[in-house]
Amino acid sequence: MRLPLYNLSTELVDKSVCKRRHTGKREVPQKPINLIAQNIDTAMLELHVKGKITLKAVRFGMNINRYYIIRMQKNLFGETSISTSYGRIRSKGQLKHYYFADTKTGERLLQTTLKKRFNSQKRIGVNYAVV
Repeated sequence: MRLPLYNLSTELVDKSVCKRRHTGKREVPQKPINLIAQNIDTAMLELHVKGKITLKAVRFGMNINRYYIIRMQKNLFGETSISTSYGRIRSKGQLKHYYFADTKTGERLLQTTLKKRFNSQKRIGVNYAVV
């Protein structure tokens, strides 16, 4: 008697994935689209159009209510000014200002900040989303 294949979550495994082709190699499923890179690109576009990005991470079961606001603009001296405001929703939060002589350096800071926010699943239990 042949038993059905199970994975760790005790669901039936699709046998077509487990079968080998006539070449003898196991089929490899396609990798999913990198959603984090798409989110970063979308957020950067919104920042250039509106000048502001609002991110929120909300999960009521774990008491997580956070926001993160990023503003980018030119100041009177021609420098790129980036302001970040973050904290719990309905609280004053914190405010930080960064000044850069060129836009490219500021965009690198934004890329790393957005990457950290969109990868926050392991740290806080939920990812930030653009609002």
